[in-house]
Amino acid sequence: MNLNIRKLGLDDQEILALLAREDADFDVPGRGEALEPLGDEAARRYLQNPSLIHWVAEEEGRVAGHMNGYILPLRAGGIVEFLLYEIGVRHSDRGRGVGKALVRT
Repeated sequence: MNLNIRKLGLDDQEILALLAREDADFDVPGRGEALEPLGDEAARRYLQNPSLIHWVAEEEGRVAGHMNGYILPLRAGGIVEFLLYEIGVRHSDRGRGVGKALVRT
């Protein structure tokens, strides 16, 4: 397995749209469904949000998995935590370590 894990950037609106359209493939079988992608303006705001981090795991130019969450500043000690919000791996890529690779990021 040759995965490339990377953080989504401002030029990744199409990947964000793909994740919405193909949401069911990343969800628990029978639970997900295709979602309406964000419009251009909303996608830009999402990708520019400094509190949000969204990674994708790519293999040979296709998205095998993704994970997103928020940087949460704590009320004391100057410490921040990462609050995992969502992780998904394509059905065909499960059991190959994609999710583990994302979490290790």
